[in-house]
Amino acid sequence: MADEIQKLIELLPEAYIIMAGTGEIVNTNPIARAMLGYKQKALIGKHIRDMVLEHDGQITRHLLSCQEAGKSVLGGLHWNTASGTILEAHCSSYCIHQKSEDTPALIVMRCNPMGNVADIESLPIDKSELLKKEIMERKRAEERFRKSEEKFSKVFMSAPTAMAVSRLEDGLIFDVNEEHIRVFGYSREEVLGHTAIEFNMWVDHKDREFVVQQVKTNGSLRDAEFQVRIKNGEIKTIQYYADMIDVDGQICVLSAFRDITAIQRANIALKESEEKYSKVFMSNPAAISLSRLDDGQLFEVNDEYLRIFGFTREEVIGRTSEQIGLWVDIKDRTDVVQIILREGTARDIEVRMCSKIGEVMLFRYFGEKIIIQGSAYLISAFINITEGKKAETIECYS
Repeated sequence: MADEIQKLIELLPEAYIIMAGTGEIVNTNPIARAMLGYKQKALIGKHIRDMVLEHDGQITRHLLSCQEAGKSVLGGLHWNTASGTILEAHCSSYCIHQKSEDTPALIVMRCNPMGNVADIESLPIDKSELLKKEIMERKRAEERFRKSEEKFSKVFMSAPTAMAVSRLEDGLIFDVNEEHIRVFGYSREEVLGHTAIEFNMWVDHKDREFVVQQVKTNGSLRDAEFQVRIKNGEIKTIQYYADMIDVDGQICVLSAFRDITAIQRANIALKESEEKYSKVFMSNPAAISLSRLDDGQLFEVNDEYLRIFGFTREEVIGRTSEQIGLWVDIKDRTDVVQIILREGTARDIEVRMCSKIGEVMLFRYFGEKIIIQGSAYLISAFINITEGKKAETIECYS
């Protein structure tokens, strides 16, 4: 397998398996190995039928049926992972080297866990057009790359990640894929034969200097985060990967850009939301706690909670309300939980609670069920009405 193909597959953010047309595994990328739980050495040479459930035999044969270049098929497989679990995945296979008398076909299979269906439309790989005569440097740059292996060109063009090939020395762009065009907004004709510096793509030009230094020193760069400027002037945050490759004797960089702008913005918004929630939680004049719904284990309490009940944070966090003797009658908590399980919320229920020193107090209780990372929790608010009730009693007897 060509070195360029291997490097390209290593960069792709989905599981890829390369097989001979007879079904033996020739190569896998890190995502595929992580998905199956095996090391590369354990996978090479294995037949695909030994990696999937026996009843998937017909689908396996279907996926291996694409023996002609350009042919692709789809099918769902149940993979046997190293941990002993069964992983169901949608798979699409594509023939990148046609079967001949001397050599078997070569097939690329892409696998997506069920729920992330691989769309065959994402692998529209067409045969490269006839090479044009060299006219100018821009055209020559494009032609040099098109002369490289057709297999590399097909996988490169269909990759779901924005990718580019540029000369390491000066950043001259030799080629970009369709996703690069979509992400950055520049057509292929606009960028080929030019550099990212000319388009002011790097927000900080020192970032490219860092990339060049890392690739020269290590041959690759992984999981770096940079800011880039697209055609309309918008600043995007990208996750960047790079590998040094050879294109017609010239040292080049194969770059992959993953747009994480939306993810980063969502994380910032989530952090701001959590900060606002924390401020409201901690500064609320009512005593508030966050506990696990099923057993009452306390995960957070505010300052008013600690003041009213007389505990320190260390005395309550990680323990249940029953363990610290909070409820005068633990049945009251059971009744509250039943209401919340049935209705999702509890409102204005009178309950008796006990402080650390044994003082019994009367509270108006409010509770709400919330889901955090798939588990049910309870936000509880306690409003102390002890003094008010005492005043009512005195008034009744006066």
